[in-house]
Amino acid sequence: MRIEGGRVVLARGEATGHAHVIEKAEGVRCYTLDEVLYVRIKQEVEVTHPEHQTLLLPPGTYQIDQVREYDYLTEEDRRVRD
Repeated sequence: MRIEGGRVVLARGEATGHAHVIEKAEGVRCYTLDEVLYVRIKQEVEVTHPEHQTLLLPPGTYQIDQVREYDYLTEEDRRVRD
């Protein structure tokens, strides 16, 4: 997670390079606790991504994590790549 040009980049896609972004960094605090990444939002923000709808997040604290999926045929757990 990094702040770039007044916006917070939550995660950048490994395959496409697209990013999940909070458009306005004002009132957003990022921190790590026990090696887990969190973002605290003081006012509603928009999270954008070129391939998804804009998501409105209300004020609160959110854990930022990599999405995983489980393949029951191969019995493997893997990270979702974007």
